[in-house]
Amino acid sequence: MTGTHGDDFIDEIIEEYASLYEEIEDGERRELDLRSRLIRRLFCNVLGWEHSEYAQEDDWNDVRFYDEDRTPVIIIEGKKRDVDISEGVPQVFRYASETPYADLLISTNIDSFSLYRRCEPTHPDAITHHGVSARLVTEIDFKSISGANSRVASHEDLSHGQQQSLQKLAALRREEVLNADRYEDFSFENPADISEDEGFRELIRVLGISLDEYFVPYASETFDQYWSRYEEYESQRDELENQIERLEESGHDEAEVAELRTQLSKLNDEYEEYAQFHNDFETWVRLSGRQDEDLEDNKLVFCRESVYVQLNKLLLIRIAEDKGLTNRMVSNGGVEDYFEFWDDYTKYVERNYVDLFELASEELSEIYEHLFARRIFDWEIRDDSDLDEVIQRTLWHLNHFDFSEVNRDILGHLYEEHLSPEERKKLGEFYTPTAIIDLILDSVDYTPDEPLEREDYDLLDPACGSGGFLVRAARRLLERLDRKDVPAGETIEIVRQRLHGFDINPFACHIAEINLLFQVIDKYQTAKEENPDYTLDGFNIYQTDSLRSDNQASLTALHSSEVQRRYREERREANRLKTRSDYRFVIGNPPYVRKQNVPTGPARAEYDDYDVAKWNYDLSILFFRKAGDWLREEGQVGFITSNKFIPNRYGTEIRPYLAQNFQFRYLIDFGDYDVFETPQAYPIIFTGERINKSERARSPEEFQPEDYVFTFAVCV
Repeated sequence: MTGTHGDDFIDEIIEEYASLYEEIEDGERRELDLRSRLIRRLFCNVLGWEHSEYAQEDDWNDVRFYDEDRTPVIIIEGKKRDVDISEGVPQVFRYASETPYADLLISTNIDSFSLYRRCEPTHPDAITHHGVSARLVTEIDFKSISGANSRVASHEDLSHGQQQSLQKLAALRREEVLNADRYEDFSFENPADISEDEGFRELIRVLGISLDEYFVPYASETFDQYWSRYEEYESQRDELENQIERLEESGHDEAEVAELRTQLSKLNDEYEEYAQFHNDFETWVRLSGRQDEDLEDNKLVFCRESVYVQLNKLLLIRIAEDKGLTNRMVSNGGVEDYFEFWDDYTKYVERNYVDLFELASEELSEIYEHLFARRIFDWEIRDDSDLDEVIQRTLWHLNHFDFSEVNRDILGHLYEEHLSPEERKKLGEFYTPTAIIDLILDSVDYTPDEPLEREDYDLLDPACGSGGFLVRAARRLLERLDRKDVPAGETIEIVRQRLHGFDINPFACHIAEINLLFQVIDKYQTAKEENPDYTLDGFNIYQTDSLRSDNQASLTALHSSEVQRRYREERREANRLKTRSDYRFVIGNPPYVRKQNVPTGPARAEYDDYDVAKWNYDLSILFFRKAGDWLREEGQVGFITSNKFIPNRYGTEIRPYLAQNFQFRYLIDFGDYDVFETPQAYPIIFTGERINKSERARSPEEFQPEDYVFTFAVCV
């Protein structure tokens, strides 16, 4: 039962500890016997250690795990169940003072479990006993998780904090402890080809390890540190501002006020990094519509989205290197060359894997600058020894693979494999099945047989999510251009110009961009070979609220002038594209959000102003209304959305609007058929042609449609 990760790893720990507690409840057992059972269940059954690799003192005070040279690498101080484990911390540190090799130190009484890792005395979280410094990695109350009175059956019953605490026990795995030096060797023969099924499955597995065991625990811990520092800043700032206000109101000496303002300025400079983090997080909460969620949930989702962005960058760097688009910096000799260079040419300056990642990102920004510009999800990239290890180990794993023949949707499979439907919903990731997307594209005549390359064939997905519709449309457009033998550089430019996507969620926009980039990466390689000066501009993917008149995202002065300039340019372009009325295709899967779930505020007020926004409406009907504005005469709409606007009274205005302004082509009602792995979605596909664009609105009584035939189907 070794080698699992993520949720499965946590479930194994819960199961083994629950069995241990069952043994305790079933009969009398000596303390010594119970603790040996703990070693067997947790360390042997879950963490992969052999019985021959540890030694236990007769009084249980000291258990040591050894490497192949019989050097202790883990030391455990065991206390009786009625003794607080804090009493064991100085003792286990004293044992560690006898050997420099024991990196992991544990104090436990079975019910509670504290894990420490050696660190430098200067580490901000270091504690020191008997000349040994270490920092707390995780602290777990097992009795509340797996004890007799606990109802925990799996990871789903735990809080996010409890899950992260258990996940950090992966640091005790035998393969991690005994083979730590392997992460220094980046030379691999015969890397696995991810175009093959076996290689691709292994890639998805190790990406899961990087996410669950490296990136997410690091980001979660860093978030807590940043949040704590921001609270320090907020308290001190508020106090200084209150003092200044009181002094000014009482007419105090200006010199005293000036001194306080100087202190405030220094405080702002000192905590600028944490203030920017807090501002970005609050902006993300608002843009993601998560104002009503608690901080712990928002922290988990924000951290996951942030680390996905970094992992996506690492994947793209590796793909670019294997395709020969950039020099090798993080693969096949590049890592060794990088560190050898700095070792040879510098005496005092040291470089690490964080530096290497940022340098490789800068290099790749020459290919696609927009993706690698510092954004809201880059807060956790800093010069930090823990992050250095995260990136080192992730790069080591990725070097086992050959990315030169990428022909798979890596990101889609990664999310599908490692995110439950519930968590994908929290992340704003709703996957429309490919068959549904293709059906909609077919029904609006977006096929390679049509002149999709023409300027009057622009396509818009106003709620693009991670880009499912745009990717399928891009593949059809690329097939069309291949048939016409359009040069690679011109092909990429046509894809850029014809496809447009909006989404309110910044993470979704990032994924959509990188997914589109994956579609043209081979074309880029060819274009670069033909013209070394060729560069790729950004795709027309914009983080914006499609239903509002202006892009409402905010950016504070905490960001650099370059970031602010780029933001203003993107805002202007997004607003321009939102006001167009000549798209030939508007397609997608608009969000199913009822009015009462939209927080009161400016956005809600604008939604309420729509002429079709009646009763307890769903936002999806506003997308139908906007589609009428976006489309040219004879343009095509293709949406899959909730069917509730048909029987319910909130559809009172949108139903006649659709009848007057669209000639229906397909109406396919899925009823309660499970299309999205989401119960009670009740989806319907609606496709139609824009008509009567220049005519005034008429009442249902005076409007008389011409006879025509359309397809209506109900799934039963």
